Amino acid sequence: RKCVKHIVENLKKNHAKKDLLKPMVWDIARSYSTTEFDYNVKKLKAYDLSLYNDVMKEEPRAWSRPFYRLGSCCEDVDNNATESFNSTITKARAKAMVPMLEMIRRQAMKRIAKRNIASHKHDGMRTKYVAKMLTEEKKIADLCTTTPGTRGVFEVTYEENSYSVNTIRHTCSCGKWQISGVPCEHAYGAMIDAGLNADQYVSDFFSTLMWQYTYNLNLEPVRGPRVWMKSGLPLIIAPPEPDMPGRKKKKKQKKFPRIKGKFESPKKKKK
Repeated sequence: RKCVKHIVENLKKNHAKKDLLKPMVWDIARSYSTTEFDYNVKKLKAYDLSLYNDVMKEEPRAWSRPFYRLGSCCEDVDNNATESFNSTITKARAKAMVPMLEMIRRQAMKRIAKRNIASHKHDGMRTKYVAKMLTEEKKIADLCTTTPGTRGVFEVTYEENSYSVNTIRHTCSCGKWQISGVPCEHAYGAMIDAGLNADQYVSDFFSTLMWQYTYNLNLEPVRGPRVWMKSGLPLIIAPPEPDMPGRKKKKKQKKFPRIKGKFESPKKKKK
């Protein structure tokens, strides 16, 4: 996935004076439905046409939530996880190839062991991430008005907008539940009114058992270089420098003095 943070920074190069650039682009990225996406795109077009054209060149359908493939239960629109990993291996990257990989391996072992302990200390059906998200959503869920239907269907109203919630299919017409894997504020409001436990409707990706399973297996310790298998192959050295793009410069051939023919008239010297 593309990182919206970097897209915003690139857009600022040509639109530095546009104060609403950042919030409008993030609104497009964080949309949960195609209707919300189209509304935010039109709002951007009405704000500034040149900025709109540059955003369209970045293909927002490739980094906006409504067009994510369902099933991963990941709503990230940035690469903060990658940036976090890169920051932890800064010292390792200054080393040679093998010492660098060994340092990263030991860091990974410590990280897995630390999270394994934290996962087994956690009480509850779901992870802390879900608990924090539901706590934030409850502020809006308490303000929702619910009209129950049959077969797990509810009509939820919030701020004069109505949403269709299906607790059997784990869907909401706002699109957030399907993408994130966690009940949205509308679904949560319906569950509160119906006396349902929201934790039972969260994706299994966020279960405590899955958390413990993920960090159950560790990387195996490695003995020192003295006992490593000898391959007999030459040492790995730096690759040759690649050819630079562009036309190749031809080597100038040495010029030898020209020998004139027998019947060739001598060149007159200029006075």
